[in-house]
Amino acid sequence: MTLPSSFAEPFGDDIGCRVLDIGSSSIRFGYAGEDCPRVITPSYLGYQAELSENEPVNSAAVTPNESIANGSANKSQKPSGSYISGLGETINWLPNVDVVNPISEGKISDWEAYEACWELVLGEGDHSNSSPFIITSYPWASKKEREMIAELCFEKFQIPALYIGNQATFTGFSFGKPSCLVLDVGAGTTSVTPIYDGRVLDGLQYQTLGGEDITKYILQSLKTKFEYDPVPHYLIQTKQPGLPAGQIPNLTIRPHDVLKDSFTSFMKNRLIQDFKETTCQVCETAYNEEFLKPRPSKSYEFPDGFNSSFSLERYEYGELLFNPQKFIKDAQGNPSTYLPISGLIQKTLEAIPPELRAILCSSFVITGGTTGMQGFNDRIAFDITNQLYQSRPKVTAPSSTAERCYSSWLGASIMGSLGTFQQLMVSSRTYKDVGSKAIHEQFN
Repeated sequence: MTLPSSFAEPFGDDIGCRVLDIGSSSIRFGYAGEDCPRVITPSYLGYQAELSENEPVNSAAVTPNESIANGSANKSQKPSGSYISGLGETINWLPNVDVVNPISEGKISDWEAYEACWELVLGEGDHSNSSPFIITSYPWASKKEREMIAELCFEKFQIPALYIGNQATFTGFSFGKPSCLVLDVGAGTTSVTPIYDGRVLDGLQYQTLGGEDITKYILQSLKTKFEYDPVPHYLIQTKQPGLPAGQIPNLTIRPHDVLKDSFTSFMKNRLIQDFKETTCQVCETAYNEEFLKPRPSKSYEFPDGFNSSFSLERYEYGELLFNPQKFIKDAQGNPSTYLPISGLIQKTLEAIPPELRAILCSSFVITGGTTGMQGFNDRIAFDITNQLYQSRPKVTAPSSTAERCYSSWLGASIMGSLGTFQQLMVSSRTYKDVGSKAIHEQFN
């Protein structure tokens, strides 16, 4: 894995790397050698276009957070404006603010917003550019994407050295497993990555189905089964206390014509995220309604006062990942073409050499925030045992949902703390002399 001597440039043993891990749900940033990120913040950013003199501003709305970047021309066809950070802590509305995300379907789709994420973490962390950077990327990232990341790092932020590594390898390293099978279920994607001796093997499988799709399905289910559409708390002027279960609240809603649809949608999704984390559960065996009916229900109350008991529904929502054909239909009503998680695992195992299958199944690593639902690990073990192999796999996962969200960052932090890791980096001088060839040679 070392660079040719013409590419490598020593930086000394104490290189003080910084680690940046940008996912579709959150950004993790910190220093190599530390056991958790210093900054964990949503990768969703607000974007507020500059208003004309005649355009109204809601004086009652909360003052927007500090802008972190100015919109630049022709990057994403946005009107001139500024980015807003801190949406994870926002409890009031932000007028005339669109919510954007640099990551879409497992790819960097908005480079202007991606650059704004960099400025966000550099603003909250160390402003100096004297330290090398380790950047994580999706295992399926294209060469062009890595080129553009390097261009941003070296030409915009003037960093001295760079390493771009894939998230799955870093996740395995965080568990001390250079050979493993990594199942990552994040907000926007589900992937299965086979890794042997630190290298990604042929057989990587991923699809654009993840936690955000569960959120959308829950919202749809609440509308169809309960005739209920959650109302974010900042829109509620008055509400009825102590509503009977299942009764739709009679609310007085504040005027909100200055709110963008993307902002309202983002805030609704935050409500559902809390519901999902506290109420939803994955069935530990094959989904069977008769088996689940005797299980106790759970009650949940939304901020607008609507409350209900959820029984089968709370198992059904997580089943979206394990049986998407049953619960997801296309516009014509046909079953989804998404594969269940067991199907992705099977395709991966079929693609790798037979002699490695048992080795990788004995080191099965689960990561990603969506895997934090109760029963998830047991369901994975059940599906593999009953559908793919006779023996029960050894499943490893972080004990907390928070750790599942930054295991790739942690692996990069561990690697970056090694003195010999400098040999794997591309220096700014090498990049200036060689260009993108250095990136392709090192991060293939």
